[in-house]
Amino acid sequence: MLIVPRILCIVLSQYLELHDKKQGPLFLSIRKKRISQRTLQDIFRQAADRLGIKKHLHAHLFRHTAATHLNRVAGPEITQHVLGHMWRKNTEKYTHLNPDQYAVYMKRHPFMSM
Repeated sequence: MLIVPRILCIVLSQYLELHDKKQGPLFLSIRKKRISQRTLQDIFRQAADRLGIKKHLHAHLFRHTAATHLNRVAGPEITQHVLGHMWRKNTEKYTHLNPDQYAVYMKRHPFMSM
């Protein structure tokens, strides 16, 4: 399962209609074969370079980002279900500290008032 922005859902839906795809790989290489993991890594590296992103960009990062945002709005139980995890600890590896909650915590922290 993959959580994606609405606009991306629309674009992917149009892509699937255009290519009359019902199943199988979403994207194919020039030779009509599945894109290899190495090719996908190269695509993300090139995109990061063009965008000036210094941090290592990879496809799995999107799962972490989606999990963090979902956890923020839906809570840990729903996030765990959507990610398909049996154990909450696995889900916690994907969800990162909510920046809004962190800001509230830092305002209340006793050392911050000094």
